[in-house]
Amino acid sequence: MTLFVLIAATSIALLIGVAWVLLIGMPARLEGVLIALAGGALLIAAVLELIQPVINERSLLLPFAALFFGALLYTVLIQVLNRAGWIGMAEGSAGKILMSGVPENLAIGLSLIGFSAIQISALVGSILVSNVPWAANATRGMIDSGHSRARIAATWAGVIAILAAAAIIGRYGFGQAHEAVLDYLRCFAAGAIICALAVDVFPQAFKTDERLTGLATIAGVILALALNQIS
Repeated sequence: MTLFVLIAATSIALLIGVAWVLLIGMPARLEGVLIALAGGALLIAAVLELIQPVINERSLLLPFAALFFGALLYTVLIQVLNRAGWIGMAEGSAGKILMSGVPENLAIGLSLIGFSAIQISALVGSILVSNVPWAANATRGMIDSGHSRARIAATWAGVIAILAAAAIIGRYGFGQAHEAVLDYLRCFAAGAIICALAVDVFPQAFKTDERLTGLATIAGVILALALNQIS
């Protein structure tokens, strides 16, 4: 039940971003601030709730290798999509949400094996915050490219379905896996998440509002630290 509540919450956050742009429009500066805030929160959440628990219990080599290969996979996939010209398309921003959202939602599913939602509150909270501005950014790109509302709705329906599937696979597909395997998968997902922050999230935030990006990022760090203390 907890998993499906979290899936619904993250999906609603995406829909809020979409509706915000379609109905009233989101100021670019606000979008940039929210992206930076969410990025700072997600970075700390990945370290505290995905990586730190693993390296406290395991030798460092394999968790570090999992982090590296998670980042490597993300880097390779982004390069493949760039060469194919797909990232520059209107749906490219939605594609980037998938690229970062799949490991995020996979991490939620994996973390719910043995942990409660409260124990991963920083991770969940940062994903909720990040979904709103990223969905707004992608939707604006589709509108600017002349996409109809029906096409935009279909794109987001597909994104939400794939992200939900990632969370379900993480929770139930690996429900019987050995704890060591789960730990390495969490680090793998964290590597992909942190790589996405470096490649997409922080550059986009700085491009949108260079003056407040640093302060917003620190606000996100503080938010994640506070949420982590709840657990």
